Amino acid sequence: MEWQEVGVGGVLIYDTKTAAQVVSPYLPKSLLDGCGCTAAITVGNRLYLFESCGFERYYKYVGHGKTIFASGLHCLTARAAGGDDDKLWNWQPVSASSQWRWSSGENLLMLPFDADNILAHAVHAPLGAAPHDHQILVSAWDVSKTYKTFSFSTTSHEWTCLGDWRLPVVGHAYYDHGLDAWVGLDAVDDGYLCAGNVLSAPSEWKDGREKLFCLEEDAEAGWSHIDTKLVPMSSPEGGGSEYCLMERLRPKVNDQDKCLVQLVDAETCLLRLTSFCVERGEEGEPVVTARRRARSYSVSRYNKFFEAQAFWM
Repeated sequence: MEWQEVGVGGVLIYDTKTAAQVVSPYLPKSLLDGCGCTAAITVGNRLYLFESCGFERYYKYVGHGKTIFASGLHCLTARAAGGDDDKLWNWQPVSASSQWRWSSGENLLMLPFDADNILAHAVHAPLGAAPHDHQILVSAWDVSKTYKTFSFSTTSHEWTCLGDWRLPVVGHAYYDHGLDAWVGLDAVDDGYLCAGNVLSAPSEWKDGREKLFCLEEDAEAGWSHIDTKLVPMSSPEGGGSEYCLMERLRPKVNDQDKCLVQLVDAETCLLRLTSFCVERGEEGEPVVTARRRARSYSVSRYNKFFEAQAFWM
């Protein structure tokens, strides 16, 4: 994100083909008001952001016979104006010189789950589908604190509950064209991969046998995990099965009430990267090959909860 002026923000957009950089129209007001987003998903040339809150909308819909959560979905796109798609999205007006626009349709601001409770997500493209005719699958806690998986159509913009189950991964599950499966970090066993079809039951997914990281060993060495993310290092259509594991760690402490400088004054936080390839085993399980620990990068010791995002170009 980049601020254009006080109180008004835009997204920096870099075109990898032309090396041109532009700034998107102003962010939706709810994102500017400090709600932020909990997940970002790309489909074609569209960026979908799940807003983490929105209390004004929540109170507006209470008592209308629907369970409407204090969350919303926003979409940034470069699609040209006109057509039925624009009517569904209700695009915000922007200057004629810009094709980038944020959606503002009220139907997108009524999620069947709380975006703060998103557990896993993935993108599914039906066979023979158009570039933007996809399903975004999201697993989250519902109001009764049970697992549910929902599907969002990027063409009809409607949510469908697929059932009382969750994707068996943590965070993003990526489609791997070479494996013909979705790959993600196992939600049950820390440090392992799992692979399967996002529309299949979790029991049909296959677990990997190689451990990519070990929380116990890091704890013994004095480190505490902040989070771990899986990053594909090739495009879904490219057929490559190369990945990078990004881990964020900070010094392990017992007293969380210590001041920030005392917490991490003796140690720096770490950003640890591991690259590897994935193949299919005899039983369809993901097998890690060509594993290589790149290196660990030091991060400012004065930033206890440092943030990091990673993607492949």
